Amino acid sequence: MEKNRKLALAGIMTAFTVIILFFAMVIPNLKLVLYGLSSLPIAVILIECDKKTAGLFFTATAVLALILIPDKTAVLPYVVVLGFYGFIKAIAEKFTNNIVEWAIKIIYFNATLAIYLWLVLAIFLPNIVLPIPLWVLIIGAEVGFVIYDFIYSACIWYYEKQIRPKIKTLNSFR
Repeated sequence: MEKNRKLALAGIMTAFTVIILFFAMVIPNLKLVLYGLSSLPIAVILIECDKKTAGLFFTATAVLALILIPDKTAVLPYVVVLGFYGFIKAIAEKFTNNIVEWAIKIIYFNATLAIYLWLVLAIFLPNIVLPIPLWVLIIGAEVGFVIYDFIYSACIWYYEKQIRPKIKTLNSFR
């Protein structure tokens, strides 16, 4: 993909991601779905462009979201945990050993979850009282992460097998 097309795709995906994060702030009932959706564009950038463009995309998206979205705690799940996950998933899935692959994914998730919880509980909302014990929250988050990874994989498969060929067909008519 030529440089201008990469830049245009990254720009469109950046705007899309920031809009999704804004909706995650204002529509509380869909928060988890919208956070998951916000993490998918980096996979498209990795497929269509390269790692450098994807890194710039993530940085631009994170900075713009932090600047434009008033509730910074609404941006944290993307910036700290999910936004960069496409990179980690791509690296982990290069390993043929499933144990190594899942170990990388789980270590990444637990490390970023710890950073996220520290930011929320110690800095942004230090007086919050959790309705359930923290360990139950962490185990639930880990189960949710495994489900999220399977859905993420299905979305990547769908993009590569259903959407990408149609886009390539449209581009061949130019």
